[in-house]
Amino acid sequence: MLGTGSNSCFYDGQYIIEEFESWTPERADVIIEKIYNLEKPNLYLAYFFRFMYENKQEVIFDTIFRNGIQQFFDIHIKCFDNYKKYPLTFVGSVAFYCKTIYMRLLKRKKFRFKKSYNPLLKI
Repeated sequence: MLGTGSNSCFYDGQYIIEEFESWTPERADVIIEKIYNLEKPNLYLAYFFRFMYENKQEVIFDTIFRNGIQQFFDIHIKCFDNYKKYPLTFVGSVAFYCKTIYMRLLKRKKFRFKKSYNPLLKI
């Protein structure tokens, strides 16, 4: 369904099998409102990471992860003149779970890697 109220679902030809709202208790309009009105929308959006990660084999999520990591490298790593001189360490739960994705990029771009660390596993 495309339009100003875009949404999606799985339809078997007779019945709606799974709607967008079935994997989250919130309606799409509430999600959009929170993204634009919360003081820290990044914390709210992190809630959706688990769903995306569990479905990373889907083309849309794979693309989001790969493009997002590429943009992270372009903006936050390549801003340093000697970024290839030092090995990279990744910290945080998203970095920990997305390790296979950014390791492919590191290998392809000949970046040096030191380690990946998730401090939440120590709690």
